[in-house]
Amino acid sequence: MIPAVRLRRQLRVHLTQLHLQLLPPHLRQLVRQALVLKFGFVAAIGAALGSLFRLQISYLIQTPSDTSFPWSTFLANVIGALLIGLIANYSKIMNSEIRRHFVVTGVLGGFTTFSALAVETLQMASTPLMSISYVVATFIVGIAATHIGSLLGDRR
Repeated sequence: MIPAVRLRRQLRVHLTQLHLQLLPPHLRQLVRQALVLKFGFVAAIGAALGSLFRLQISYLIQTPSDTSFPWSTFLANVIGALLIGLIANYSKIMNSEIRRHFVVTGVLGGFTTFSALAVETLQMASTPLMSISYVVATFIVGIAATHIGSLLGDRR
């Protein structure tokens, strides 16, 4: 980013914070609540999109039974981990609260799914080796994918 643009952005943030401090406490609280609603709305729109992408993967890769390896959830979590690694190095997204809440909290939060991992692990309880393999593989491959994404993000 051009230093002058960065400086203007930082100045705008500091002025906004200064203006907030000049407000009476009850108005300051209202402004903060409005920001939370704004970011929440943006994250909700992103989460809806992420959930739709996740649903498409589950339709493309269907798990035959409750005791089978849940490839669709595994794939969604690994892709999400790779993308978060890439995005973590992308300052245009990470330095903007609106973009970060939309993409990271919303889209990737709606796309990846820890709750599905938990339910599918319990459903595979009759095959302990499979359920343990699923959890371990998800975390190891997910962390590796995040690292790879981070390395790919550094290269640009």
